[in-house]
Amino acid sequence: FPTRRSSDLNRREFAATIGAAAVLFPGAVRATGGLEGGRTGSQSLVRVLLASGNGIAQPRQLDAWHFAWNGATYRGGFAIVPLDGKSGLIAALPLDSYLYGVVSREISSGWPLAARQAQALLARNYVAARLRPDKPYDGVGGVSNQRFGAVETETVEARAAVDATSGQFVTYRGE
Repeated sequence: FPTRRSSDLNRREFAATIGAAAVLFPGAVRATGGLEGGRTGSQSLVRVLLASGNGIAQPRQLDAWHFAWNGATYRGGFAIVPLDGKSGLIAALPLDSYLYGVVSREISSGWPLAARQAQALLARNYVAARLRPDKPYDGVGGVSNQRFGAVETETVEARAAVDATSGQFVTYRGE
């Protein structure tokens, strides 16, 4: 993947670069109290601010889907962009790939599968509601938004929960 140093980042450019594709699984979300399960027809691209400041270590693209930075491996592509007089390192990756790194850090792999799937659904809803195409990034990979970790922090159990709920959202009265 080519790297970019531009303030003119947008979701379409990242989508074309990364080639995010939707993977839909059969099944419906079961919920109560007026909550409804829903699906999307495509995967959104999430842009995560990993670091900001002066002197950010240069990431290195490993292959078409991974890059290395600060001793860790991340999914997706990256860009270093100007942010308020500083630099910002932005990772861009498909929604479910992002969720692998979130669910693994937000819920224990020892919890029941249903709990991990609920966490995946809620995390998906949270980030989808915060996609900001008019900004250089959608969220910060830390406790101020969602705890997002590198590939090394992902668990098999979290990936299974994300995959089992891929494309699904929880809605209330159709919204």
